[in-house]
Amino acid sequence: GSAAVAAGRKPRGHLAVVFGAAVGCLGLSPRRAARIFMYLTLRDTLSAATRLNLIGPLEAAAALRRCSARAERMSSQAAAAAAAAAAAASPRHTDLSGDGGTGVPVAVVAVVARAAATSPLTDILQGGHDSLYSRLFSS
Repeated sequence: GSAAVAAGRKPRGHLAVVFGAAVGCLGLSPRRAARIFMYLTLRDTLSAATRLNLIGPLEAAAALRRCSARAERMSSQAAAAAAAAAAAASPRHTDLSGDGGTGVPVAVVAVVARAAATSPLTDILQGGHDSLYSRLFSS
């Protein structure tokens, strides 16, 4: 988590986990972190569509503008859900297995328990993209 990043160790995990650790180290609020993550996700998706020649750069900018109000609502909902989970949790959880004393916050345990990969096959295939002879992106 953010302790590993602060200690200078290489974080391991998916983008959302590493992003959360990084913004945790920076001390950003959950609302601001959610807004930044939403913007980066939209920007990267539209950038990929532009590089694949599915849309042009002006259309990508217009799409980003069209999506901005909904993205703002979604990031607000995500931040509110995180705040509600933290408020509903007791101050500290003793251990994920119940037999130790790691001091993991209960809100973290609740969020991790609900985490899921929505497309594991895509994640696996994505990992081999750089070894393909004909890649979609050469960058």
